[in-house]
Amino acid sequence: MDIFLPTSLEEGKRYYKDFSGFDVIFISGDPYFDHPLSGTALLARLLDQKGYKVGIVSEPETDHEFLSCGAPKFFFCITSGLLDSMLANYTPILKKRENILVPERALIAYTQKIKQLFKGKMTVIGGVEATIRRFTHFDYKENKLRRGILNDTKADLLVFGNADRTLLTLLSRLKKLDSAEFDRIKERLELSTIDGLAYRIRENEMQNIRELPSYESCVEDKNKFNLLTLTHYLLPDDAFIERCGVGIIRHNRMSHPLAEEEMDYVYSVPFTRRLHPKGKQYSLNQGMLDGFENSVVIGRGCWGSCNFCIIPLVQGKNIAKRSINSITKEIELLYRKGTKKINDLTLPTINMYGSYCNLYDQEETIFSPIIGKDVKVYNKTEYCDQNCVGCKHRVLRDDLYELLVEVEKLNKQYNSELEVRSAIRHDVILSQKKLFE
Repeated sequence: MDIFLPTSLEEGKRYYKDFSGFDVIFISGDPYFDHPLSGTALLARLLDQKGYKVGIVSEPETDHEFLSCGAPKFFFCITSGLLDSMLANYTPILKKRENILVPERALIAYTQKIKQLFKGKMTVIGGVEATIRRFTHFDYKENKLRRGILNDTKADLLVFGNADRTLLTLLSRLKKLDSAEFDRIKERLELSTIDGLAYRIRENEMQNIRELPSYESCVEDKNKFNLLTLTHYLLPDDAFIERCGVGIIRHNRMSHPLAEEEMDYVYSVPFTRRLHPKGKQYSLNQGMLDGFENSVVIGRGCWGSCNFCIIPLVQGKNIAKRSINSITKEIELLYRKGTKKINDLTLPTINMYGSYCNLYDQEETIFSPIIGKDVKVYNKTEYCDQNCVGCKHRVLRDDLYELLVEVEKLNKQYNSELEVRSAIRHDVILSQKKLFE
């Protein structure tokens, strides 16, 4: 694949047949890096593969740039990028970083600009910043509690965690309706049945769902804020209600991790694996991305629970993995194209590949809009303290060893090599006999 997805209406006319406008437009604070490591590129390619017309606006600053792809048929999908925009802009001692194009509180800035330029168009926020700020949260720069980000942005919907199934399910329902004006169709979308979604509800829509302390009560009493944080941390699979002022936000349960067949499909879609040549600060960004082009994603999720890390909040603690066959096919394709080194087998903690929690033992069948058929997912039948490292319920396997054996065969066949950059948990590898040896 040598063609980037469109970044303007003109490019859309060249890329799509019978083009009259985009179905979905992604607004991102990151440069357009057309690679599976980029959440925006991954979702955009997935939607494109499913027949939707997709445009990407990266690092917009001016009205002209926000207008470059026109108005979407369905919605704008807005993200600040792979980093929270406050972390992108400031060091831990609150010194302003240089050469940063994403604005502070990018979700607020981008959503307000879209609502100003495209009145009535549906807005969906997502990504890291939306996920970690969806509840009342402590803001380091302001040194105070802030409301959930859906309240501050005034967006229509918030997608948290892995958005693959959520976006495709939402789009499949929007396609059946005669309008994409959110206020007119909201009740017909049956939002309560879409996992990984947060949205506003009315008092009469309250159901028997666990209610978190309100924003106001958290501001008045720090113990209430502690309770809110502890509750959604210990119950990551539950749905919640949270009040803020006169408004009420419903947070549906988090999406189940993708099944292996879904993961194989998502990561099989074509990418250029390059930075868009028309992007801003191209030389600077290209220098930072050197060594990532030939990274191969092998899974998602991490149960390490490091205090500084938000991966479990965003990707979940259950590991979603690709099959060994899918991974080696991608590696062989890269080798055939002349690649001499795979930069990484990417998983937050590589030797967690293939591990799982045996508390998730209640089987459920759901429809997957990714592969167009039913898949099996698993629910937890009892609660736990979420302290996964060393937990007796965490099942460790040597799947990574089997994968490395197959990759080594390819390395010898194509006279190439593998470099591993992903983290290795030494306390975990002690229980993985083949890997350790």
